[in-house]
Amino acid sequence: MTSLNSDNPFLIQTEIFPEDPKELLIHLTQIYQDIATKANYREISTYFYDEFPNGQQYPAVTAAPATGNLQTPRDGYRKIIDVGPLVAGANLFPHGIAYPATNTIRFVDIWGTIFDLTAQSYQAVPNDDIHAEILGPNLVLTIPAAYINFLGTIFLDYTKTD
Repeated sequence: MTSLNSDNPFLIQTEIFPEDPKELLIHLTQIYQDIATKANYREISTYFYDEFPNGQQYPAVTAAPATGNLQTPRDGYRKIIDVGPLVAGANLFPHGIAYPATNTIRFVDIWGTIFDLTAQSYQAVPNDDIHAEILGPNLVLTIPAAYINFLGTIFLDYTKTD
């Protein structure tokens, strides 16, 4: 059986089962544990506009400088924000993620694409020209004039403690 620390994240596709009932039970238990472990540690690549668990886990950050506690990981969540049409400078878009108390939400990744369908131009966000950040209740995209009227989709990955 492969373990969680194995370099191979894939399940065995063929299996030979023992005939002895006791050995069969042990073997089936090992197979079930392997399937459950590998399934639970996969990222869920489902994308919704509402908050959705993404299958990621992060260490709980307890203080600055950051120290992690791997015994109590934080579950990851993802939310999609549609943006645009963009103007030069700062563009604010409410993300709608509630902060129930101070330090309960941690954004771990902000990523996406802005695009001009007419020109068939797509730009990764963030990049050298485009700045993306979360300021309180808003996603802020700061862009140069070259991206005026672009639309986009931004993905917010974050953790929370409640």
